[in-house]
Amino acid sequence: DSTYDRIMESLNEQPENCASIALNALCWLSTACRTLTIDELRIAVSIMPDTSQLDEDFIPHESVITDICAGLVVMDKESGTVRLAHFTVQEYLIRKNIVPPEAHSTLAISCTTYLGFNIFGQGACTSKEAFESRLASHPFLNYAA
Repeated sequence: DSTYDRIMESLNEQPENCASIALNALCWLSTACRTLTIDELRIAVSIMPDTSQLDEDFIPHESVITDICAGLVVMDKESGTVRLAHFTVQEYLIRKNIVPPEAHSTLAISCTTYLGFNIFGQGACTSKEAFESRLASHPFLNYAA
């Protein structure tokens, strides 16, 4: 635990916004139902409760996420996915309550907030092409739904 304790200490010594994004990313990666793509994670950590749209200015670059997570996450460039560096990271985060017991609820709220964004208010897609276009332009939609 001492190694992870030191990493978490350095993570928490970052500017507040960076530490917040890192902790949010670690929560997502520890709790998500499946492996996330880097674009899904970038959007997931940017969703603010009680909002009706995503603020593009707050979506971190993929390298920012890997940098601020202090070696606890790795990105597979070939598949475009991101994951915790080792299964012991998840065990540590849960054991130390860094990922809180209500994390699943927090993720669910983020997903429902995202699905309630104004951009999706136009209703269901009327064709397969329209659906594929919507998925391509909204990378978090597949996970959130």
